[in-house]
Amino acid sequence: MRKLSRNLYWTWNTDAAALFERIDRDLWRETDHNPVRLLQLVRPERLHELAEDEGFLEHQRRVAAALEAYLGRPPLLEVEGLEPGM
Repeated sequence: MRKLSRNLYWTWNTDAAALFERIDRDLWRETDHNPVRLLQLVRPERLHELAEDEGFLEHQRRVAAALEAYLGRPPLLEVEGLEPGM
């Protein structure tokens, strides 16, 4: 979740954004859809509940796999003189 929250991928991937909303819908709104802040403020009890929620865990696995696939694909544009990943 930390890696996802710090990558702008979640801003255009609706499944990823929905994962954060699923953690705590009210807190998601209160933090103006800021996943880093959400994770800082969410109650530890809620995280324990989610750790036991098979539906949430499957959603998390799906989003994590999609993020890894996105990060692992070749760049769409290569600029001469720049190394990949810069």
